[in-house]
Amino acid sequence: MLGLASVYPEAYSDIIATSSQDIAAREKETFGIDHNELSEAMMLDFCVPRALAEPTRYHEDPIQSGFEQQSRPHNIMTLLHLAYRLSEAAVREDGRITTKASVINAICTQLKLPEGRIDIIFNEALDDWRDWAETFQLSTDKVQNYKNLDFEPGEPSKPHNESVTPRVERLSAAIVSDAEVFDLLSGKLNQLGLQAVHCEKASAAIQLAMNRQANVFFISEKNTQFIDMLRGAKEFDANYIFFVLAKTDTALEAKAYLAGADDVITDDILVTHLKARLKPAMRMLNRYERWRNDQTELRRIAKELSLSHRQQQLLALTDQLTELPNRRAAMEALDQAWNGSIRAQTPCSLLILDIDHFKDINDHYGHNVGDEVLRAVAAILKKNVRREDTIARIGGEEFLLISPHMPMRDGLIAGERLRKQLEKARIDAGGKIICITMSIGMAIREETMRHGEDFMISADKALYAAKNAGRNRIALSTDGQIRMFKNDQ
Repeated sequence: MLGLASVYPEAYSDIIATSSQDIAAREKETFGIDHNELSEAMMLDFCVPRALAEPTRYHEDPIQSGFEQQSRPHNIMTLLHLAYRLSEAAVREDGRITTKASVINAICTQLKLPEGRIDIIFNEALDDWRDWAETFQLSTDKVQNYKNLDFEPGEPSKPHNESVTPRVERLSAAIVSDAEVFDLLSGKLNQLGLQAVHCEKASAAIQLAMNRQANVFFISEKNTQFIDMLRGAKEFDANYIFFVLAKTDTALEAKAYLAGADDVITDDILVTHLKARLKPAMRMLNRYERWRNDQTELRRIAKELSLSHRQQQLLALTDQLTELPNRRAAMEALDQAWNGSIRAQTPCSLLILDIDHFKDINDHYGHNVGDEVLRAVAAILKKNVRREDTIARIGGEEFLLISPHMPMRDGLIAGERLRKQLEKARIDAGGKIICITMSIGMAIREETMRHGEDFMISADKALYAAKNAGRNRIALSTDGQIRMFKNDQ
């Protein structure tokens, strides 16, 4: 979600404002991709193994996955789904979880977690969360241990907007020293219109730096380790460090510069000299701020270009008439399904669907009506397949349905459902009501097949047989034989 919202903030704001449910569908409609698909694509780009990336895609809605029960992908996805459900306790203002306790228990049972184990897992995660929250000054008061969680029915609430620390527009000073040095420097800074914060411990100064509440630090000789801490992370680059000596010492000066100090002063520095030394600090911080803004803009442009490139790729893989994947995309999906089926030893169904007597429609009514029929058929097919299936137009009046994890019986049932849906459809094409039927050739991946092309050839033979047998039926190619399924079955 963050990726889409970063690139298209206005469009995504509209989606959030108008869609309390099924945000993924609105994302798909608007951007051609939803946040779960984008997550999977990004993980694969980052070289995360597909065995982890694919289950992540379905962690919000496991029913859509089609993974075989108790398979490794199914178990990983279910575990991620449990984490997704429970994480709501950390982001809601009231600490509640809008999932029924019975649902959580059912997921735990599915994962074969021993009774009471979820308490331990959740509480250990909560302890880690509290440690991180303390570092980043986030409130965890509302988050309870598992046994005290407040489960309630209803839909998950929208994540509330986190407050953003405003950018510091001027020099803000912090002095990391004992009281004596603080008194000496703070008085001089006050004369220059700067109120300094006293930090006796380096950890307090780190918090100021993280929250961007200070950008100029005066470090005494006794706190040199703070320089190493501040220069150890790039997030703290936007800070200017003065190393403060009790008296001039060239050896300590050199050591301070090597550690990462920007300037070295003595605690008895004159106010006029201190004012002059602060000028470079302001210039450096302004330059850094401009550079960071430029980097942010470049990242935004890069993201837009990346998504624009992805949209161009989608266009290259999309049939412009029906807005379904085209033949090229279908072949890529077939290769992916073929390889996945072999790797996981799971079934895979392939159906080629062909509109009967489509040439007669074009000849009798014209190609405009034929195009309307193709669009209507595509919409019906798309509406009646699973989310993980690929339905594509591969040429003319031919469509291809790739169904991973689908055994023979389920494939036949799905194909017959599609055939009946199209048979009873009344397509309004330019004021003309068109009735159609469809012949379907189906194949199941078999061990004797060497590659996806053999898969296609098998389904194509079945389609040819269905056409020759009178059309409007399904033919199944299996074990080198063709089995016919008539209309009334």
